Amino acid sequence: MSRPASPKKGRGSAVPRSVATPAGGSSGVSVEEAWRQWFTPPPRSQESVREQRFLSTAEQFTITHGDLPLSAYAWGSGPTVLLMHGWGSRASHFSSFVQPLVEAGFRAVAVDAPAHGRSAGDLSNLFEFSEVVETAAQRLAPVHAIIAHSMGAASAAMAVSRGVVVDRIVLLCPICKLREALHRFVARRNLGDAVEDELVARMDELFGPRVWLDSALDEIAPQLDIPALLFHDPRDTEIPYTDSVETARAWSGSRLITTSGLGHRSLLRDQALIAEAVDFVAAS
Repeated sequence: MSRPASPKKGRGSAVPRSVATPAGGSSGVSVEEAWRQWFTPPPRSQESVREQRFLSTAEQFTITHGDLPLSAYAWGSGPTVLLMHGWGSRASHFSSFVQPLVEAGFRAVAVDAPAHGRSAGDLSNLFEFSEVVETAAQRLAPVHAIIAHSMGAASAAMAVSRGVVVDRIVLLCPICKLREALHRFVARRNLGDAVEDELVARMDELFGPRVWLDSALDEIAPQLDIPALLFHDPRDTEIPYTDSVETARAWSGSRLITTSGLGHRSLLRDQALIAEAVDFVAAS
């Protein structure tokens, strides 16, 4: 799949005429505006002093994805563990994982996806995230393991299903079904059924008829034969806990650990969770 950098590049220009006319939903937002919002990450927050100091300790380099240089950071030496952040996040949000990985004898590498962190761009999507994982894995090969969060977790699983070779993978509250994520996007903005139908049609045209199957972890998991460890909290208000339940049920050799009180983001800083993830990555 060629790089779908944004809804106005690559296959984004192939939006069907039948859905090209804006139509207002119950919120008054047009299809065109909703379409752009779907591909637009939340505004980037300013890096804290702590984040800046943390990134200054890294080996900083770029990974070229298509024509876009992506900011990348590495710590330590040894087998490579790729860290992939989620939608609206950035590489520095994996800071709590780095020292434990380095102390365990790994090289931790984190990448800012397009339109995230210090990487350029305004728009991105799940498929581009997955292609970034593929690009990074090729550049860093061999990669021993991937630890990924949220949409980054879904993108990592998709990349493995398309041939990225790793020994182990850790998924932190992954999205199981992009189609359901689109429904949640529409519902939270009160966009209405008509706008949702238009967005679904555009996604079908932009990414092809298998867009929903190729991005559904419970559909691709049965073909994945590497050990996987999943973490998810029932109180996650961004991605339902059932997404991990369905993914783990479909993935032979996977294990789901249910966390308590960590929600969607605090698990990135939970020392007990991090220790368990690093032990899993280090197991042979």
